[in-house]
Amino acid sequence: VNSTPINISKDLWLLPKPIKVSISQVSTPENKVSNQLYVNIGIIAQPKLLTCTSKPFIERTKNIPVCVEHFKPKIYLYPTIHIQYDYIEKRIKKGLNSFIDKNYADTSYRAGHINIYPSDEKLVVSVELIDTEDKDKVLTFYLWGIPHLDTDAQIVQLKHFDYTLDSKNVLIHTAKWILDDKIKNIILEKSVFNYSKKFSELSKSVSAITVVTENGILKSQTHSLQIQDLFTSKDALIITISAKGSMSYSINLNN
Repeated sequence: VNSTPINISKDLWLLPKPIKVSISQVSTPENKVSNQLYVNIGIIAQPKLLTCTSKPFIERTKNIPVCVEHFKPKIYLYPTIHIQYDYIEKRIKKGLNSFIDKNYADTSYRAGHINIYPSDEKLVVSVELIDTEDKDKVLTFYLWGIPHLDTDAQIVQLKHFDYTLDSKNVLIHTAKWILDDKIKNIILEKSVFNYSKKFSELSKSVSAITVVTENGILKSQTHSLQIQDLFTSKDALIITISAKGSMSYSINLNN
């Protein structure tokens, strides 16, 4: 179970990724005589939210370390939303070819392989132009922008987005029509990711959870969930989130 991706919504998967389990000593409420026993079970994990069109393969986590510790029963979650570059690449390719077919039907060019990768503080979008007849590559042009997290609009977008200088010089002499601002805007539009729906679904899914098991009832509540920051990695844009809450598990000893 600890290694199984959980489908939160369309194209959004939660990977639990636990790395440590802690157990407290058994106690009673306020250390007084009682018919109730408390034991705190803590889990340190690195949860990951992954944008993916199909269920991702995750290697099963084995031999998670367990230790005895004293701690308060609170939840501190720091999940991350990973916007995979290949997810954005597919959107750009589909949108760009649809635009070319509609507005440049007389051209024999189409968008081929799209590749996104980080370069210092920028994100580069490379677009391969191919000949529709023989499928040969004609040229590759590049655009880049600075990844920006807009927490008010709840979107991730590329600021100061434009063709690289080298690409402009090449396209002026080979395929000037590609420098049309409409084409640049299509690529920019398809690279924008609105995370409001994903964040709302995540908030609802973790706000209050009740799970009835064979031996008891698990209950949890999340009191706050906040977007923190945006980072780039080799294969994804990463939105970091912080969450706080509480959890309890009532064991039915009659079974």
